[in-house]
Amino acid sequence: MEKILQSAQKQLQERTAHRLSHDTTSVRSSHWTFTDHACRVCFGRVLERVDKHHVHEVRCAECGQTAQGEPTTICCCGADCGTLGHALECFRNPDVSPANPQEIMVRERLVGQGDDMS
Repeated sequence: MEKILQSAQKQLQERTAHRLSHDTTSVRSSHWTFTDHACRVCFGRVLERVDKHHVHEVRCAECGQTAQGEPTTICCCGADCGTLGHALECFRNPDVSPANPQEIMVRERLVGQGDDMS
């Protein structure tokens, strides 16, 4: 199981590095790190660029969606669901497998967890 997880992580990192290296914006000269958030457009992994301990920009590793600010700017847990507020939350998949390889998933917030966008 450990080898499968390592292989999946390596493939994701290689795919992300390939996409970022072919971008014509300032992305190539920046240091991007993975977050535990999923893009609200395509459910891809959200990356962040930190400058002096402050998140400067976020970007989806899959579709390229970008925004200034925190990951919640483009992730599912930051999506406004109308009268439901922020009803979704991003979370780390506790059981990554070949059948379910996504490291970050999205679920409906449990009732009583509030609207804190954590």
